[in-house]
Amino acid sequence: MLMARTLAVDPGVKGAYVMLGNGHPHVFTMPVRSGEVNYQQVYADWKALAPELIVIENPVWMPKMSKPSAGNFGLHIGTLRGMAFAMGCEFGTRLMYVAPQTWKKIVLVGTAKDKSAAIEWVTRAYPDINLNVKNKPHDGIADAACIAEYGLRLYASAASRKDQ
Repeated sequence: MLMARTLAVDPGVKGAYVMLGNGHPHVFTMPVRSGEVNYQQVYADWKALAPELIVIENPVWMPKMSKPSAGNFGLHIGTLRGMAFAMGCEFGTRLMYVAPQTWKKIVLVGTAKDKSAAIEWVTRAYPDINLNVKNKPHDGIADAACIAEYGLRLYASAASRKDQ
């Protein structure tokens, strides 16, 4: 079965992005320079990967999050969206957002739907993905891989409806 090259993003300084579909998984922790996301590197990576679909996790704002933190995070999400637009990805067709609860409900069925469940699921479903960073599993990589799986399933479902 042909699958779309799906790039999924677990945003944030401690996040990651993973591309799945038609080949070896490509895994990246979020590049950081001087405590900030290195957007030039993110954009260069994304351009080289040439994804057909980009799925960005859109976490819900937490009441305990300070206003500056919420503003910075919103700016980060907007920058990632702008990079996807610059690559020709239009919202709703080649770019989508997904709430954590949504992808977890689809991908992590029958689990606690927490960070350790995502790590365990990726270890089983994609043994080629190395989750370890500094000798411990990186939950951002696990989440990004799960988000990519969600995107692949959505793409396959839409493709099968078109074929009918």
